[in-house]
Amino acid sequence: MILLLIIAIIIGNKAFFALAFFLNIMSLYEYINVIDDNGKNLDLSKIIYILSGTLLLIFSFVNFNLVIPSIPIMIILISMINILDKKFDADTTIYSIFGLIYISLILSFMVLMLSKMNNAEGLALIIFAEVITIATDSAAYLFGIKFGKHKLCPKISPKKSIEGSIAGLVFGILSGIILHFIFINYNIIDISLIDCIIMATINSILSQFGDLTASMVKRKFDVKDYGWIIPGHGGVLDRIDGTLFSLAGTFFYVYIVLNMFTF
Repeated sequence: MILLLIIAIIIGNKAFFALAFFLNIMSLYEYINVIDDNGKNLDLSKIIYILSGTLLLIFSFVNFNLVIPSIPIMIILISMINILDKKFDADTTIYSIFGLIYISLILSFMVLMLSKMNNAEGLALIIFAEVITIATDSAAYLFGIKFGKHKLCPKISPKKSIEGSIAGLVFGILSGIILHFIFINYNIIDISLIDCIIMATINSILSQFGDLTASMVKRKFDVKDYGWIIPGHGGVLDRIDGTLFSLAGTFFYVYIVLNMFTF
C-alpha cells in the first residue's frame, strides 16, 4: 500500500483516483471469493457485486449526494441476487452487504476528500491515515512478539496481545505528532498539534478494529488470507483492512470537527 501511495504522489491526484478504483475492485473480488463457496470463478453475481461497489466510487466522484440514496438500492439488488443464487444463505447475504459498506463506501470517502479539497491537503490526509495504520500495525506486531502476554481477542486473532495493542496506539500517536510538524514545516496542511494527536488516536484505535473486523470475517469463512497477489502477505484487502477504518476516522473528523470541506 505505501509503495502505491508513493507512486501516486509522484504521478499526481489522478493516480490516487485510479488507486482508489484499483483497491476497490481487487478488494471486492477478494472479499466475495472468501464468502462465496464457488471459489475464484467470476460468475454474474460477482460481477454485479463488484460493479455495485464501483458505482459508489463513481457517484462519490461525480456527486456524493448520490452515494447514500444508492446504498439501499444496491442492498436490495444484492439481496435479490443472493436469494436467487441458491448456494447463498442469509449469513452470506449479510456479509456481502457489509463488504460493500466496509470497502466501497469507505473508499468513496477517500475519493470525496480528494475531489473536495486541494491536492496537497487531500493527499496529506490520506497519507496521514496510512502512516498511522502502518505505525500502529508494526509496533503492535513487534511489541506483541516481544512482550505480549495477555490476549486481545483470542477467538478472532489469537496472536494479537493487549501489550501490542497499547504499543501500537502509542506509536500511532507519535507518528501523528511527527506528521504534524512535517505538514507545518512544508506548509502542506494547517491542522493543529492537538487535532493531529486526536486524529492519530482515533485512527490508531480504528485501524486495529479494522484489522480485527477483517480477521473476524476470515475466521467465519475459515480462510487465512483474502488473496494471494502479495506473496507472503496475502491479498490487497489483507493490506488495507486497517487503513479502511483509519480513512473513515480521518474523513469524519475532518468533515465534522474541522469543517474542512462540504458536499
